[in-house]
Amino acid sequence: MTIKNLCPILAFTFLFASGATLAQSSAARITDNDLTSFKPLNVLTYASFYIPPTRAVDGLGMDINLNAYYTLPKTAQLRGGIAVGIFNGIKLGATYYLKNGEKMANYKFVVSRSTSGNTTITKYYVQQAKVRNFFGPAVDIQAGLLKGAGFYARMDLGFDFQTFGRAYSERDGTVYSGKRNGWGGVKAQVIIANVMFDARFPETDKRAMMFGFQIAPQVASKPWKRVCLYGAMPIGFMKAAGFKEDAVMPILSIDLGMNIRLSK
Repeated sequence: MTIKNLCPILAFTFLFASGATLAQSSAARITDNDLTSFKPLNVLTYASFYIPPTRAVDGLGMDINLNAYYTLPKTAQLRGGIAVGIFNGIKLGATYYLKNGEKMANYKFVVSRSTSGNTTITKYYVQQAKVRNFFGPAVDIQAGLLKGAGFYARMDLGFDFQTFGRAYSERDGTVYSGKRNGWGGVKAQVIIANVMFDARFPETDKRAMMFGFQIAPQVASKPWKRVCLYGAMPIGFMKAAGFKEDAVMPILSIDLGMNIRLSK
């Protein structure tokens, strides 16, 4: 059979497949897309596993964090909390929203998922619904005691990109939750810090100013009514001023925990 003979068959197959997809999409409808439903007061508790910002601390760091954040949807987000572990101290932060608007985006709605051997088959459909995007300058400050290095202070300055999604779709009498429901975002920030960098040096040279940059993606999905799974992974680097050898420290942290909604 020649390519010329195949063309009508391929065209018919494409049209048939497209029609089936459109039929599936037309059978579904968005039942809830209220983006004003998120609550302003939330508590975030998570564990951080990270590379310490100084050579004065051996091994990996691990902290337990308890944060609270309050979101004013049209204005700003305020953050505060404490950390206990290798680092013991306070954390404060804020994002001022320069941009706060809605747009249409694709939501994936999973109908079923099955596993056979090493193969997982996921059946889903995609529909468009509204998402809410936030953007603005952000500042985060932490200060306290770093085990083995004494007082540690750090300020992150940059921009915060956030998105909030909430969509439910009904298909064949069943309501499905959108896969992008919940909070997500990423921060891009420069870093200024002061820490005892290397205990091998004389007392006057132990402390160093550090400068760096990080990208910090984070997500809070929503499998339950008041509790979300939370995850973040800041990555970047810091360089100690005045040190010629081994002056660059990588930034890598894996944060895992839960976001708990307090306000009704």
